[in-house]
Amino acid sequence: MGKKLLNDLQSLVSDGVISMETAQRIESYYAKREKEGPNLLVIIFSVLGALLIGLGIILILAHNWDQLSRAQKTIIAFMPLLAGQVVSGYALLKKNDSVPWREASATFLVLSIGACIGLISQIYHIESSMGGFLFIWSLVSIPVVYVMRSSMASLLYLFGVTWYGVEVGYFNPDRTVIYQYWILLFLAIPYYISLIRRQPGANGTLFHHVLIPLSVVIC
Repeated sequence: MGKKLLNDLQSLVSDGVISMETAQRIESYYAKREKEGPNLLVIIFSVLGALLIGLGIILILAHNWDQLSRAQKTIIAFMPLLAGQVVSGYALLKKNDSVPWREASATFLVLSIGACIGLISQIYHIESSMGGFLFIWSLVSIPVVYVMRSSMASLLYLFGVTWYGVEVGYFNPDRTVIYQYWILLFLAIPYYISLIRRQPGANGTLFHHVLIPLSVVIC
């Protein structure tokens, strides 16, 4: 429940507008709504908006990429990442109670991390396998899951981890690093447990119930 609503309820009780019992019932009502999860449609459109913005930026850059200098390319590579950090910081400081804000900003930040890593590798011709790219991307993205408390960021992380496991286990087998898949998967488990405790019936929790066992079965 938002701090503003709590303050308003306290003011209404102190002014004698409503009774303490009524205020407690209102608090219980909103607490129950939060446990059941936010409006799924709002979250879906917020996440889709973040995805479309990110893809639009990538298309604009790709169209003019060959005409830019290396310095310009480097600056542009970090711009989405900085923008994602600014928006995420704003969501945490000003919109912390808004799930759509946190989900959309976290989604954009996770995607911008991957874009930045890929662009820097391409600009400076840093040789790396797809497995190496996915490992670094996943490792750098996991803090976003916990800081932003984002189910979508966690699902993207789990998808990336699964892709990494498939890459080093099937497409380009490397038994010396396959154990890293289990380390990456383990890093997401505390957040998964917290979801079960806080929002057992939420859509994000249900998707985790499916994706985590599926990832283990595949890998």
